[in-house]
Amino acid sequence: MYGICLLVPVNPVPLEISRHEFIQAGLSLEVRGGAGQPLAIEYTSDLAQWTTLATSSNLFGRRVFIDPNAKDSTFRAYRARLMGP
Repeated sequence: MYGICLLVPVNPVPLEISRHEFIQAGLSLEVRGGAGQPLAIEYTSDLAQWTTLATSSNLFGRRVFIDPNAKDSTFRAYRARLMGP
């Protein structure tokens, strides 16, 4: 006999950009948290207006995004956010 157990956290884990590094393809950003939730990674060069770099479903709680244009910018800040339903 087999059973399936689904563990759902009472308090969801917040999103965080847990790792970043420049690679040949651009800036690699690893986002952790929000398993099973759709998320967006956004960037800004002035901290006032944010632009969506990419959206994705974060199936396993860890997702890597690459910004191919990061090397061409003098300043970029990044944030990850959960997308609404």
